[in-house]
Amino acid sequence: EVDWEEFSAWCLEKERLLRQVFDAIDHEQDGDLQASEIRAALMQLNMDASEDMVERMLGILDQDRNGSISWHEWRHEMMLAPTAHVQDVFRYWALIAGHDLYESGEDQVPTLPRWWRTLIAGGIAGAVSRTCTAPLDRLKLLMHVTAGDKQFGLIQGFKYMLKEGGVKSMWRGNGVNVLKITPESAIKFFAWEQAKAAIYSSDDPREVDPVERVMAGSIAGVIAQVSIFPFEVVKTRLATAKTGQYGGIANCLHRLYLEGGIPRFYRGLQPAIIGMIPYAGIDLAVYETLKSVYEARYERSTLAILGFGLVSSCCGQLASYPLALVRTRLQADPQNNNNMVQELRDVLQKGGPRALYRGIGANFLKAGPAVSIRYGHRLADAPNPLVCLRPRKFKFKVLGHSHYLVSS
Repeated sequence: EVDWEEFSAWCLEKERLLRQVFDAIDHEQDGDLQASEIRAALMQLNMDASEDMVERMLGILDQDRNGSISWHEWRHEMMLAPTAHVQDVFRYWALIAGHDLYESGEDQVPTLPRWWRTLIAGGIAGAVSRTCTAPLDRLKLLMHVTAGDKQFGLIQGFKYMLKEGGVKSMWRGNGVNVLKITPESAIKFFAWEQAKAAIYSSDDPREVDPVERVMAGSIAGVIAQVSIFPFEVVKTRLATAKTGQYGGIANCLHRLYLEGGIPRFYRGLQPAIIGMIPYAGIDLAVYETLKSVYEARYERSTLAILGFGLVSSCCGQLASYPLALVRTRLQADPQNNNNMVQELRDVLQKGGPRALYRGIGANFLKAGPAVSIRYGHRLADAPNPLVCLRPRKFKFKVLGHSHYLVSS
């Protein structure tokens, strides 16, 4: 049984959600939907965007025959749509126009499942990002292994790499770094989805407690880290090695096994896992705080969101960086048999507290591209790199879900 107040509240909410869909399609923001805007939306949703289909859909709602659809015309017809989900709205729209959007085989653009698109786009974006920042990443690792010893800065570090192995040496270790992107992304994606399903108390991302986000993200991160950690050790060994020290990835794997068997592939795992907790907590807390303060005064801006991501990521790094440095030192030296505490004490004795942050400048410099991609995902409240790679984005929430319409 539904009383009048409940029915009125439902109508108002349905109208509000339909308005969000309308505004997302209205690329020109002139209050009317044109044929070109309808076609762009259909193409973005991988639906039949033929000229005949667009004309039918326009004609069924264009009551005053002026060649466009006003908000009032849209609302009058779409209030009867079964849900305000964007794809349901368009399907309903097509059905009342006497056509099924999914019947056209030639005009429909084929699409992969969401998780495949996520992995492919994430792999490409990650490979580009890591390759562009590889010289800074290698410099950071070299500064890690010299922490507390004879020190050099950013300029001296680049000079050393060029002198020791030429320009090509600045990308040493990047091959394995790129190679591990796809399995790492796949494991993290599925672990994230399972952790969310088990931990989140609400299906609406806006109502999820920050602690639940940290827990789900940390669990997914730990599972992914443990799964691909041998690649991390190989990357560190190659990046900190001198020219000719290793014959490639396979040779490095073989020599690591000869040094100490399987356990050698997990050197530094303890500080890596421990470091995730302060990083994830501080990163999310700073990000959510900055976003809340900003959105209380201004409308959401993609540039601002990326800026918040950069600041929060740097704050998280400040808390967890000493553990990352210790992890690198445990991985890099074949003769190093220290445990985490012993290595931490050794760095402090040689260089003091300052030595624990060797290379953080290089790490901050390479944070920009990585954070831009990563926080593009967060705009959708899920690891979805495809959203970030599209040129122009309109976001709206319908029934607790994020939807995007993009126009080039």
